[in-house]
Amino acid sequence: MTSPIENVLIVGLGLMGGSLAWAFKSMMPHLMVGGWDADELVTAEALRRGLIDRVEPPGYPHISRYQAVFVAVPVRAIPPLLMEIAAMASPGTILTDMGSTKSHIHETLERHLGAGVVYVGGHPMTGSERGGLAAADPFLFENALWVLTDPGGKAAEAARLLAALLEGVGALVVPMEPAVHDLVVSLTSHLPYLAAVAVTNALTARFADPAEALTLAAGGFLDTTRVAACPPPVFRDIFLTNRENLLAAIDLLSAELWRVKMALSIEDEGALEQIFQRAQRVRSSLPRSRRGFPVSHFEVVVKAHDRPGFLADVATLLGQRKINIKDFALLHVREGEPGTILLGFRSEEDGEQALGALASAGFTAERR
Repeated sequence: MTSPIENVLIVGLGLMGGSLAWAFKSMMPHLMVGGWDADELVTAEALRRGLIDRVEPPGYPHISRYQAVFVAVPVRAIPPLLMEIAAMASPGTILTDMGSTKSHIHETLERHLGAGVVYVGGHPMTGSERGGLAAADPFLFENALWVLTDPGGKAAEAARLLAALLEGVGALVVPMEPAVHDLVVSLTSHLPYLAAVAVTNALTARFADPAEALTLAAGGFLDTTRVAACPPPVFRDIFLTNRENLLAAIDLLSAELWRVKMALSIEDEGALEQIFQRAQRVRSSLPRSRRGFPVSHFEVVVKAHDRPGFLADVATLLGQRKINIKDFALLHVREGEPGTILLGFRSEEDGEQALGALASAGFTAERR
């Protein structure tokens, strides 16, 4: 579905806002994109690079020209900024955001939104350990889930228009109630970050200089602690705006660690194995997607050769055959995978065509 929205404003041109602007201009060049950032140099750079078409001056004097406004600022700054914009926006303007928690925003705006201005919460389930416009990526939202929150369907038409717009940059839109969203991400996003922080800090607590221990850090440590490299203020604000859910999640994690500790303290091999098996069953049942794509209907593993251009050759071959790769990941042989490159395809037909093309070109590939 093509969105009738033709003019958008992006407030905040860091990683998320800058990536969205770039994606809009790359994939929907007809869309008129305005931009504003608290740092005038950032706004000027976005304009110079063609990521936005116009700079919105401070105070948003031209806010009435925009049909939709995306607010991409730190999560605790979102409610007051949305209220400021809502006070000046024209009836029919759609307000949305890119914050990681939703309930506190909905609760605030329900008391302050003017007549005719509608708000639909948004959370793109993607990101990077790096921040700022320099880290922007026009493909950041490709095949990534983008949650839209509209309590009770009160802004159903606005949500529909936003969904069409976001699908234009490759996002997979998922409707969800704000409270459900915040509960889910407390366990699937915020608690894993906290676990990564705890594991990293545990290492530094045991070793005054962790450099020697880190020489032995393999995939388990590196994969588990990757998100600990995220900018601390980002998760500080996320935690404070989802406090109750996260406190409950911490209790659950603490209980699980206590069970392991008790079983270990009495050398209960059976209890330890049961705990590990339960986690193994759940983890093995999860979709294998690496970037938020819910399920790749057909996955192919390609054995890679250690030579320059191997990956480019695979991509070029499939591109020439008009076979679209929907998901991609590098796998590690030491983890028992049958190959080193994972390709995901939307349909079984695409997957079978890819297998045939790869085999005919001399690549070793198999269905996963």
